[in-house]
Amino acid sequence: MKDGHDMKVFGLGTLAKTMKDKETYGEFITGMHAVYTEMETGMDEAVEAGRGGAAEVWREYGDVLRREPGIRADLASVGIAVPRSWEDKDDFEYLTTATKDYVNRIRNARDLDKGDGGGRLVGHLYCRYLADLFGGQQLATPTRLALRLESNPKMYEFELGMERGDFIEALYGSINVVGDEITDEQRKVIVEEAAECFELNKVLYAEGGGLYTGSLKAGWNLVMGFGRQLKPSFGNPYARGPEGGR
Repeated sequence: MKDGHDMKVFGLGTLAKTMKDKETYGEFITGMHAVYTEMETGMDEAVEAGRGGAAEVWREYGDVLRREPGIRADLASVGIAVPRSWEDKDDFEYLTTATKDYVNRIRNARDLDKGDGGGRLVGHLYCRYLADLFGGQQLATPTRLALRLESNPKMYEFELGMERGDFIEALYGSINVVGDEITDEQRKVIVEEAAECFELNKVLYAEGGGLYTGSLKAGWNLVMGFGRQLKPSFGNPYARGPEGGR
């Protein structure tokens, strides 16, 4: 699965969805809250039941990877309250069509894993969390500057306890151990689930159109954001202390 991890899926769409404006950002991370809540609930259930490939990976790395609390805090920072449960039909209908399709796919994977002890959720874990670890962490400061947020989004923060590259390799290793312990058919199902997850992400990031114009607006916001950050130093001759005023 490692060779199939195409970061292009999360390129322009990430800019357009997270740095264009606060309204678009709020809608996008609301959807991400539903996605991660569904995944993490399913993997918590797998750990509790002690079966399924997701249980082994999540038991070892779940405390570090868990995103729901951070996204909830990010939503609160832009004035959005999340529901107690996305199981509520009225709250679920608030989500975009692409988000609902994505969440329903995760729910289906959860149900099937419960039935046969499979590892379909490993495919979803692979798709989302590896993307966060590879590129997501680099988006924290740009997102804050582009949208004038008070602090970096918490959804991009990981307490890894080691170098990022070492953690990623360790996570890959844990996923590969799961692959070594299951049948060829079970492994095929996980790979197919990961591929479907990538397709769902492509649809999600492209939803609503305006991918290129949104990215351009995000780029402009970034330029202005970095400019605001630098302006005090350039605009005030005393910004660097007494020597700067001589």
